[in-house]
Amino acid sequence: MKATNVNATDRKLAYASPYDVEPAHEVHNPVVRAGMSVVEMVAWLVVMAALSIGMIVLLWSVSR
Repeated sequence: MKATNVNATDRKLAYASPYDVEPAHEVHNPVVRAGMSVVEMVAWLVVMAALSIGMIVLLWSVSR
């Protein structure tokens, strides 16, 4: 049965349709995304690899 003349909360609880569009939130969080892009992740991996190799070379040369 389809309910008529009901508000959004009643419809959400009783007869929610998967195709209903959720209303936009009034308050937006200033932090939109707290992740890294693929390019940033690859750049950090390259930097960390270079530092690791440099440290291995430095320790190798000091230990001789």
